Amino acid sequence: MRVTISGNVVTNTFNPVAVGASADNTGTYVWGPKNIAVVGNVLTTPTSAEGSLGTGIIFQGVVTDPATGTIVGNMVRGQGAQSVAASMPYSGCIGVYKTAGVTISGNTLKNCAPVGILTVGDNAATTISGNTIIDPWTDDAGVGEADGIKEYGAGTDSLLIGDNRIVAVSTSHTYRLNTATGKAIVIANTAGNTAQLGVNMTNATTALSDPSGLATGISAATLNGATFASPGNIGTGTPGTVNSTMYNMAQAASSTYVAEQYGNTQPGGCWQSACKSCRE
Repeated sequence: MRVTISGNVVTNTFNPVAVGASADNTGTYVWGPKNIAVVGNVLTTPTSAEGSLGTGIIFQGVVTDPATGTIVGNMVRGQGAQSVAASMPYSGCIGVYKTAGVTISGNTLKNCAPVGILTVGDNAATTISGNTIIDPWTDDAGVGEADGIKEYGAGTDSLLIGDNRIVAVSTSHTYRLNTATGKAIVIANTAGNTAQLGVNMTNATTALSDPSGLATGISAATLNGATFASPGNIGTGTPGTVNSTMYNMAQAASSTYVAEQYGNTQPGGCWQSACKSCRE
């Protein structure tokens, strides 16, 4: 049996879509949600509320019974809390916790605070592909960086990351992808983590932060039905060339290159795009 959450429009809600574990009669969480599809939803918030909300789409299981399913084709704007919290130092537009075989694909995420897609430990065989992440941000010096895709926390993750577009356009916040600490992809320094990287595109200051060298480029790989080609040869950051794992769109946010690549071409509203006229 599959449970599908699809076609909803949700505005100004702390956690618009939460797929979580179930507890037994002692209150202990023991059962993870299974085969859940979160597809084609529009989750947005007024600009005045951005940076003060919870994660837009949450998938959470338990270590002994991980959550399974797909997060595909959703449009999420303005979710996440820009400030540090003791219980959850990071949030954003999509977060997965204790899952197995989850696919996060074809989503458009804008103005997430401070991370676009967050994986927090014990996520096995996770595919993150074909997503467009525009302008994650924070003004909080305690956080101090904005990231596109971030692996974080205790527990191990195995990730396949490819064909994502992680783009900075806005110049209105202190910490952005294209400021000094901005990072497109972050792999935490946790023993047991693995990440296979196909080609991704970004103009972030740092394309890949992987202090322990846990990520590997792939000549070809297939996981959960997604196939990624070789990252190609090492390049120098010129737009259109390839470094070991990333295309680097090196022009400034105001360049026509970014606008042309991320123009208002998708259905559902101007906020999805990174075109120059749609930055608000």
